[in-house]
Amino acid sequence: MKKQTLMIAVLTLSLIVITAPLFAQGKGIGIGVGNKTQVGAGANTHVKTDTSADVKTEKKSGVSETHGKTHEQTTVASKIEAKPQLAAKVTALLPAGMTLADAAKGFRNQGQFIAALHVSQNLNIPFDQLKAKMTGSDSMSLGAAIHALRPDLKEDQTKTEVKRAETQTKATTSTTTTTNTKS
Repeated sequence: MKKQTLMIAVLTLSLIVITAPLFAQGKGIGIGVGNKTQVGAGANTHVKTDTSADVKTEKKSGVSETHGKTHEQTTVASKIEAKPQLAAKVTALLPAGMTLADAAKGFRNQGQFIAALHVSQNLNIPFDQLKAKMTGSDSMSLGAAIHALRPDLKEDQTKTEVKRAETQTKATTSTTTTTNTKS
């Protein structure tokens, strides 16, 4: 009889020790989140599903993607156009018949765009070909685009041309900034 009582006590104590973490902090047996307890997968899964469904819906409608790309494209051109002296310098670098807005489409930032314009002129690479390599889904860096379009250039020459374009870009943008702040 004593053995049975002892065995029941040990089993009960073992059960309490094993199940105690399930009841920690008063959350029941671990189903649900916070005060909104649900049976099944839990509230977190439900929220994640709703969020991803909203994102997919936006992408299917095209509103999110189109708006995002348009905003990026006009930002580069509009930043340049906001500074008349810079706009004049950049416009002088554009290929004949191309507008600033069309030329800037697809570039991630002003520096990347202006450097591409300088490289186009320095190496006589058609700007539309350089732009095509640098923008889009399979975009390349400026150096990789130069190498792809001018495979005759050695690696060190390509690096030199990238540095040259970066220096020219800084000069183009900094003289405009300095001049604008003095006005």
